[in-house]
Amino acid sequence: MTWKALLTFLTTFLFLCAAISPNTRALAHTQTIDVPSDFSSIQAAINNATDGEIIFVHKGTYNENIVVNKSVTLLGEDVETTVIDGNGSGTSIRVSAESVSLKNLTIRGGGSNAYESGVFVESSSTNITGNIISENGLIGICLNKSSNALISGNVVKQNKGDGIVLLNSSNNTLNENTILGNNFGIHAYSSNRNTILKNTLIENTLGGINLFYSSSNRLISNNLSGNNGSGIILDYSSDKNTVSDNTVAATEGYGLVIGSSTNNILRSNNLTGNTYNFFCQKIRPDLSDFLNDVDTSNTANDRPIYYFINRQGLLVDQFTFPDIGYLALVNCTNITVEGIDFSQNGQGLLLAFTNNTVVKHVQATRNNHGIDLMTSVNNTITNNTLFGNNEDGIMLDYSSNENIVAYNTIENSSNGIRMVHHIDDNYIVGNTMTNNTIGLSSYSFNVQNTIENNVITNNAQGISMFRACNNNTLIQNTIADNAEGLYLSFCSQNSIFNNNFINNTVHVTTPNSTSVWDNGYPNGGNFWSNYTGIDANHDGIGDDSYTVDSNNTDYYPLMGVLYYFEVTTENHEVYNVQVVSNSTVGNLALLWWLSSPNQYMQPGQKYIHFSVNGENGTTGFCRALIPRNVLNGTYTVLVDWQEVQAREIPGSNSTHACLYFTYEHSAHEVVVVLEFPSALVVLLFAAITLAFVSSRRKHFHPAA
Repeated sequence: MTWKALLTFLTTFLFLCAAISPNTRALAHTQTIDVPSDFSSIQAAINNATDGEIIFVHKGTYNENIVVNKSVTLLGEDVETTVIDGNGSGTSIRVSAESVSLKNLTIRGGGSNAYESGVFVESSSTNITGNIISENGLIGICLNKSSNALISGNVVKQNKGDGIVLLNSSNNTLNENTILGNNFGIHAYSSNRNTILKNTLIENTLGGINLFYSSSNRLISNNLSGNNGSGIILDYSSDKNTVSDNTVAATEGYGLVIGSSTNNILRSNNLTGNTYNFFCQKIRPDLSDFLNDVDTSNTANDRPIYYFINRQGLLVDQFTFPDIGYLALVNCTNITVEGIDFSQNGQGLLLAFTNNTVVKHVQATRNNHGIDLMTSVNNTITNNTLFGNNEDGIMLDYSSNENIVAYNTIENSSNGIRMVHHIDDNYIVGNTMTNNTIGLSSYSFNVQNTIENNVITNNAQGISMFRACNNNTLIQNTIADNAEGLYLSFCSQNSIFNNNFINNTVHVTTPNSTSVWDNGYPNGGNFWSNYTGIDANHDGIGDDSYTVDSNNTDYYPLMGVLYYFEVTTENHEVYNVQVVSNSTVGNLALLWWLSSPNQYMQPGQKYIHFSVNGENGTTGFCRALIPRNVLNGTYTVLVDWQEVQAREIPGSNSTHACLYFTYEHSAHEVVVVLEFPSALVVLLFAAITLAFVSSRRKHFHPAA
């Protein structure tokens, strides 16, 4: 061997020996760095590592704010005892390099300022698997402009902000994590095409999964239980998401919510025992927000969800659809909904962009909104029972115009009936609203509505109208025993007359509002239970005006409560009889005399009958306005079948007779009958006698 060959051999040998020596890292790196054996801190190990290496972290607590700027793996020895603690400030682990893995670690103590987290990722292809991320001052895990990350098998708990946050992040997978005790469990902002799969979300204080401006995501087979606020929300243009095979249970709030989002697909989601199982949240009047694909494989309390779009001429009742968990009518026409019970949803029944539909004999209980109309026109909502709904018994929203809301009973809601945003030309009649916070609430540019003959009692506010609710008519309502009867704020030119304001703590409050409070003489104004004026001319109208405030006056206050009764004539025509009285008036009816003739009655003669009752020893009066199509002629008034003096007073005209009479109070029967001409009585008596004799002859058979 020549010396040149020997030199070459020795040089090679020495190089190989140096390469395999454990103490010569400057010459060649191994694949694993040991903390604390090789480096006392994790950050020092990262600083000395190269891409692709594993940093193995032994048990212990490492009080560090770590920046991972190399493509390495941080691997803990034991997930419960290998702890990285950010000491309550900054971010515990910030990942800025691609293809970083965090495994088998407890990560805690991140700060509470904006975007401070247990783990903050601003890169791609991160793998966060099998960790405990807890007790951070704000967010557990935050992906910011990140993609292709895998977040799997972690326990993310008791962070003071959200558990996992995605900001402008796409194509990430969140799989089989347990997320509990945070604000939102998973919160996605402007994040698309992510997969959220088989996660368990428990007892998060604001909600389970919230998508906000986030589209084309897949939410599949997640289990959500005991969260507050919401289970799953698709909100603000979160479009084209697929939500399937999720179980959402026992939410103190909403199970599954779609709000201002379109073209989402919902399949086989099971919503059970949530305060409100399913909810279409209305944020803007846009039909596309309601065009989602929701089929009957989705259930609310084990009953199918029906989400009808573009249907016409459909009957929905207990025979055609016997088991309804939730019902939405979107862009439908000529639907009849009858005799269904709706409970425990965001809306008992939703009508969105739906017209010419009848809803009757429905019972809606324990929903957020009982019956909810959104931009829906010419519908009839009648004879329904709504009680214990949280926000509203019936809601008319965003240009829901020309509807009839009639003869519904609404109790124990924040608002009995609520009208919001340009609600015009509706007829609200004959409803009973009691024990609500507000009986009827009208807000924001609602005009030319008629609110008539409603009974509004025992609410904190009877009627509240605020912000340019102008040119409405309030007539013949009984507003009684409320803390505040009527509140008008920044409203003008409403006509308010022939109503009863009875025993409200405050009858009316009218800041920045001016209205008309009577219909002139003799029709009059309103009855005010605290009015102290007199009626010297006995016409049922006070001689002095009633001052509401310096800008509002009722010039013709009524001296008694105003009662309205419907009567039906022999021609099946329906008329109203109006009675103003200081008595309690009841049971008014149009009847036909079927007994033997007497001084005032002949068989077949029609008459009006009603009862009055008042405090013994006081004088009662009635002012009765009777349509002449019901009774027309010279009137006789009987009190307990004794004739009393009655006179027609101003207010009588060609269509109505206005009668005024008095009596001493106790309980009485009152009859109003037409005076029968005496000659006609003789002729009628002769005719009846002749008919009787003829009948006797016809049926007389002599003895054999």
